[in-house]
Amino acid sequence: MSMTPILKTPFFAPRPQEHGFSLVEVLVALVILSIGMLGLAGMQTRSLRDNHGSLMRSQATTAANDIIDRMRANPVQARLGLYDIGLGTSPVLNPPPAPIFNADLVEWKGNPASDVEDRWGLARLPLGDGSVAMVGNKITVIVIWDDLRSGVANAQIQIETEL
Repeated sequence: MSMTPILKTPFFAPRPQEHGFSLVEVLVALVILSIGMLGLAGMQTRSLRDNHGSLMRSQATTAANDIIDRMRANPVQARLGLYDIGLGTSPVLNPPPAPIFNADLVEWKGNPASDVEDRWGLARLPLGDGSVAMVGNKITVIVIWDDLRSGVANAQIQIETEL
């Protein structure tokens, strides 16, 4: 009896190559995509918050420079200390003919009751307020505002310059 070798075949025969994705691969890809999208949303939120803070800081700087320019345009009354005003102080507009410094301070402090587009000076800032002090020839302007959107409860800038 002749023995012919028996070819052993594997228990699992190789299948033809499969095409496409399995459900697990698709779910893993969706999880990775979702994490990336959450990261982008977080970056966008932070960017908006930081841009708002930058806008408020720019408006505060503009308001401070505005009162400094008004003082330079009226140096006689500025040197007399008539532009000095503290935080929380509201100037009262005198009836015409009002002194220039008085009208300047009223416009600078602004009217928070008016529409945002009509506001001027510190009234454009949320809870904006400011002070002006002149000692000798040195002007110190402090502007404060509430910048809770950016995470700063009492934001402040201080500008010192010469008249």
